[in-house]
Amino acid sequence: MALALTPIMLVPTTTGSLGEVSVETGLAAGLVGVVVGVLTFLALDLNRVDFGHVDDAVALVVMLALVVVVTVVVWLVVPPGATPTFMVGCVAFVWAMALSGVSRHVVWPRFAAEGG
Repeated sequence: MALALTPIMLVPTTTGSLGEVSVETGLAAGLVGVVVGVLTFLALDLNRVDFGHVDDAVALVVMLALVVVVTVVVWLVVPPGATPTFMVGCVAFVWAMALSGVSRHVVWPRFAAEGG
């Protein structure tokens, strides 16, 4: 998901069709995205949140509804000039979630097994 979303979110920013992102605001958005992504991963992982038991049709309807709600909230909260910066933060969030999951469930068990 992180690989698929990165070009979708960053190509309009790099072409300038949405606006420019300064280095300072890009770094700040990236840092906030990483911190929130890691904290979200830890909150979900430590509480063992599992949606495996949810019916696929129900999950699809809920996800579509969440996309609509989040889109409306973003339109209302994020100022139009800050959209490219927000996208940088979103990409940082998605990558932080993905890399946290890989490090926690793939890298760490292999490291612990070799070291122990």
